[in-house]
Amino acid sequence: MNEPLYLIMGAMGATGSADARELRKQDRRVRGLVHKDNARAEALRTSGAETVVGDLLDLDSILRAMEGVAARISRLFREAGWHRIMSSSLQNKLISNHKI
Repeated sequence: MNEPLYLIMGAMGATGSADARELRKQDRRVRGLVHKDNARAEALRTSGAETVVGDLLDLDSILRAMEGVAARISRLFREAGWHRIMSSSLQNKLISNHKI
């Protein structure tokens, strides 16, 4: 069975990058949602994480980033306001039942 894939939204920020590093230290599969493909995104990939370029205000990029994800880690998701504009059924599609 494959290890679960964890999505870190805001993976290039201080908290998100720390979360990604910690999960990689535990040899967990990590995908980072990054705003730009730059040196910080490359550093994430060098650690063994996947990266997906996207924006929290672009639902399609969020959906792409969440493909195959077992759990997501994000404080930004609520801060971006998605929880106020999405139907509960769409939120349930996007938000994992896993608690981390």
